[in-house]
Amino acid sequence: MVEVSGYRDFDGKIRATYIEEITDPNISVYEVTGFVKSLDDPTPNTFLINGLTIDYSLIHPDDLPDNFNNELFVEVEGELDDTSGDLVAAKIALADELDGENGDEIEIIGFVTEIISENGIIKFKIGNQEVHADIDAEIVVYVDGLPGDIALGQKLEAEGRFEGGILIAWEIEFWKPDQIEVEGVVDQVDYILDFPEFTFEERDDQLFQTNNETEFADIERGDIEAGMKLEVKGVPVDINHDVVVADKVSFELK
Repeated sequence: MVEVSGYRDFDGKIRATYIEEITDPNISVYEVTGFVKSLDDPTPNTFLINGLTIDYSLIHPDDLPDNFNNELFVEVEGELDDTSGDLVAAKIALADELDGENGDEIEIIGFVTEIISENGIIKFKIGNQEVHADIDAEIVVYVDGLPGDIALGQKLEAEGRFEGGILIAWEIEFWKPDQIEVEGVVDQVDYILDFPEFTFEERDDQLFQTNNETEFADIERGDIEAGMKLEVKGVPVDINHDVVVADKVSFELK
């Protein structure tokens, strides 16, 4: 048994960012979050979440979420049936949406799961959250991509204000599926064939490498030195993230 956190993609799968083994033998209640599929089909009082059968026969109809139907985003708690492997639900509730009030500044990251429209205002969903973004680059800042690059399965970071349950974006940043971002103060730096490789303070076990495809923002590659605060967006070359090949290095004011 493991606990998994991550980003939901447009197929409903979880792109894991964290996995932890559950070692407590006394745990009997489990939780799963996802979209209701195959409600009461082919078996009454069951549905699927990513292939896992949920048996909700023990829940009174009055205790089900309003408008309980296929495609509803729900959170289920219950116990596993040792014989069938089904999750026997004790509680079903609407899953958490992005928590915020009108006017709040919000930032989310995840995969585009739905494209709603493209008529001057691009409307799409990141996970289960609807996002609106103006095509005009003077209104919305697009980082490492263009409005036309927004597509199903694209990993995006959206920053903006919360209005009526919708994130009105003023910045959209494009990510590769396996990219990570790390920020820190340069500790040691060496130049290999004129390209810097460096470590951060308190991260001396993680090496950042650059090459001729690395973009340097607000800094020249030859100016990187100890004590400088940088942000690195890149791809780890190993599972331990010991080495990260930088796609982009940005100078950050302290």
